[in-house]
Parts: sequence; structure tokens; C-alpha cells
Amino acid sequence: MKESKNRFLAFSFGDYEGVRACLDALAAEGWELTGRSGWLTGRFVPTRRTELRYDVVPADPRRGQEAMEAEVETRRGLGWEPVDTVWGMDIYKSLPCQLPELPRSEADCRKFRRVFLHWLIWSAAFLAVTAAALFFVGDRTGMNREQLAYRWYLSDSKTVLCIALPFLGGMAVLWLVWLIFCLLRRSKIHRPSHQGMLYLRGGLQVLVIAVTALLPVTLWLNAIPRAWLRLVLLICFYLSPLLSGFIGRENGRKRLLTLGSGVFACFLAAMILGWTVQPVRYDTALQGSSCRAEDSSLPVLRAEDLEPDSERQEVSAWYEEGGSLLVKEQHYTELWDDGYIDVQVYTCHVPLLADTLMDDFTVQNGESQLLFREGNRIYSVSGTADWSDRAVRQAAQSVLVK
Repeated sequence: MKESKNRFLAFSFGDYEGVRACLDALAAEGWELTGRSGWLTGRFVPTRRTELRYDVVPADPRRGQEAMEAEVETRRGLGWEPVDTVWGMDIYKSLPCQLPELPRSEADCRKFRRVFLHWLIWSAAFLAVTAAALFFVGDRTGMNREQLAYRWYLSDSKTVLCIALPFLGGMAVLWLVWLIFCLLRRSKIHRPSHQGMLYLRGGLQVLVIAVTALLPVTLWLNAIPRAWLRLVLLICFYLSPLLSGFIGRENGRKRLLTLGSGVFACFLAAMILGWTVQPVRYDTALQGSSCRAEDSSLPVLRAEDLEPDSERQEVSAWYEEGGSLLVKEQHYTELWDDGYIDVQVYTCHVPLLADTLMDDFTVQNGESQLLFREGNRIYSVSGTADWSDRAVRQAAQSVLVK
């Protein structure tokens, strides 16, 4: 048998009876919980104890050190010793060679009701304040739903806000309903939940925390102009809790210190990169005309590509890359005395977004004289060329689609 193993323990504290049944099942298989081994898992070691049993109860977040010690002493007198407090639940195991009964008296049920009522009141108050703050910020900044949804796929921060806020709003309502259910039903003696529901609610709980953390992280990373750097730092942010859980498996203080150091290092790196890294830019006034070369890998449409026989004065050109992790945006413009060409290319890293972009540009195509799609790329071209000429349109498409 293995020396130890880790199991998921990030369950909702309203499922305390289900967690107890899960731990009892592992004890029957010969595994004993020694405590948490990370933010989401507990560490189990082999045991020969056949009488090992567990008790799990909701932990009162308002209790002090003295109250906790008194509760532990009371439990010891009943034949239970503490293991750990995990995700709002106190976990006890039976003392060796003892078979204590589960303490489920009316006094215990009243204690559980107070815990659930406390969480319900504070959760409702917190959500009300958060909703009021979001409304106030949106009203002051003029950021309404239409502005937030306008081409949201070109900004990581808009993407996260458009997806995360509705999701978190729905989860907040579900959380309040769950607390009300726990107050009415889970504070009484009841049967344990099925393991599938245990993992479903626990997984949703972890997902909500991950999505909530994504909001400030994405807003902070938005200042970095390179999408691949934002992706690397985003991965580092989420690896920090996993790394801290692995390093500080046996030491909660070390775990917190590692997590804080990792998050601080990521924020510091994001701030430095936001100051020092520039977006990909080319300008004929600074870098010469190399970006206009025929063999350029950039989506360049030159004036001579459309009208090879015409003579023009000196041409000025600019190129810049931008966009989000979902859509890469490339913008090329060239200008001469009596005309210009403007090319915008959008590469969708998520294929389903290509239809959305095409629909948006079809509706808003008053300025663009040429709009076409090639696979997951959308091309929008405007300028002073005669776009009603079929040969001009075909020439533009053949040059851009290399």
C-alpha cells in the first residue's frame, strides 16, 4: 500500500454529513486523515484501526481561541480528537480503541442553525454592498452594458467581465438559496448527500473562487501589450496556489507565505512588463520600408498591389498588433498625397468566434468597402481605391490571403 495519498476535500460546509460518510468509507478501506495537504486536498495515510470513525460539523467562524479549546476538550470527553478545520468544517476522529456516538443533540442542531444564519446574513450583506458598488462604478464611469459588450472579444478585461459577472451573479443567488436550504434542512438530523452531489457542489465552490480571482488579475494584466506575456503571467498566478499547497503541505504558515510571495512576484512582474514592453509596431518613418516588402509576412496591402501602373509620391505606412487571448488584431495603414489604404485582420483563436466577428462587421460595415473571411480570419479593408471594380477586389484578396 502507498505511504500516503491526497484526496479532494474542498467540499461545501453544508455537506458536513456527506463528508463524514466519505471519510468513514475511506477509513473502512484502511486510510486515516492526518490533515490538509494543500488548499484543496487532505492527506491520508494507511491505518490498521478497524474502529476508526469520523465526525464532521460546521465550524463557527466567530469563535475565539478559548471557545475552540473548550469545544475540543468537550469533544475529547466524548471520545473524539480534532484532526483539522477544512473549508468551514471541523473534522474529528475517534480516539483509539473507542467507539463514540455521534453527538447530534438538539443543542448541536441549534449551533448549526446559528452558523448557517450567520453565513446567510453576512453573505447577503456582502452581495448587496458589492452590487451597489458595481452599479455606482458603472454609473460614474458611464460603462453600461452596451459599451461593455461592444467588441468584447478584443479585450481580455471585457471578455472576463462579460463572462464572469453573469456567472458570478447566478452563483451568488444559488449560494443564498443553498444557505437558506441549509438553515432549514441541514441544521437538522439528515441523511448524507450522494458523493456525486458532494463533488459537484465542491467543484462549483472552487470554480467560483477561481473566477472571482480572475477579475482583478485580468484587469491588472491588461496593461501588458503582448498577449503571450499575459497568458504566461495568468498561468503563473494560478500555479501559485498549487505550488504553495505543495510546498506548505505540513505547515499552514509556510503555505500562506509561499502563496503571498508568488502572487506578489506575479503582480510585480506584470507592473514592470506593463511599463517596459511595447506592442509590435512598424513605422516607415522609423524602420524604413521593409514592412512594405513583397515577401513581408505582415498583412500588408500596398497601393501598387491594386494599381501597379500608377505613379505615386512617397508612401507612409504604419503597422500594429493588438487584441486579446481570444482574437489577434492586426492593423495596417498606408497613406499618400491623394489616398490611403486601411487593413484590419482579426484572427480568431476560438473558431466559434469567427461567426460572431463576421456578423458584427457585416452590421457595422459602413466605412469598410471590402469585407471577407478566410477560415478563422476576418479581413476588413477600406480606402480610396475603387472597390466596385471586381479586379481591384480580387487583387486585394489575393495579396492579403497568402
